[in-house]
Amino acid sequence: MTRRGIILATLATCLAPVLFAGSAPAQAPSAACQTEIAKFCPNMQPGDGHYGQCLVDHQKDFSAPCKKYADAAVARKEDLKQFPACIADAERLCQNTPRSLTRIRQCLRTHQGDLSAECKQEIGKRTGKVH
Repeated sequence: MTRRGIILATLATCLAPVLFAGSAPAQAPSAACQTEIAKFCPNMQPGDGHYGQCLVDHQKDFSAPCKKYADAAVARKEDLKQFPACIADAERLCQNTPRSLTRIRQCLRTHQGDLSAECKQEIGKRTGKVH
């Protein structure tokens, strides 16, 4: 098996529960959910490096209709645990991307010019391609 095949097989095995946990993209939060998010995560914005973690930290505090935004943040963080420097970029650029490491990575690739230097460097280290 090629190196790429081994990597893909390993990712598929390790991330199968996450990849199939849900695939519907999150829509923009309703006004009510925006109010809840502002209550638990005041003055935070997607991509600021704190927003996604705040949603994760307060996942249990959100009402049922608003919980999907925290769930999506948890999924993104889980999907990107191999690329921690890219979590804020994914939060900022890929909010509506379905839960899937492949799709989030595709989204980041699409926005390569908008990625932080740290994310580009980490992707370069992990993939062997320096950006």
